[in-house]
Amino acid sequence: RKLLHQGKYGAKIFQIYDDLVFHSKFMPPIRPEIVVPVPITKSRLTQRGFNLAVVIAKSVLKHFFSNALFIEALIRVKETLPQHELNLHERRANVHDAFKLQTMY
Repeated sequence: RKLLHQGKYGAKIFQIYDDLVFHSKFMPPIRPEIVVPVPITKSRLTQRGFNLAVVIAKSVLKHFFSNALFIEALIRVKETLPQHELNLHERRANVHDAFKLQTMY
């Protein structure tokens, strides 16, 4: 968890994400048919310069030799608070109705 937080907020540790994802409990037990990363707000994207969900999704798919990455399948329709300081109930409420499936999907 600490490693993901550091990656989000500036530490130059992107090269270890492949190992982190591949050798962790985050790795799905079955081959995913598609991967849809959660979009971040424009302000967070500008601040970070990347979307960590996209970085992790690409890593997962690389290990499955797949390109079933649909970056634009979801769109963010409302701003949300950063999740890292919220409990489970607050996180669910925070993202409720925050995303919409693109009509082309």
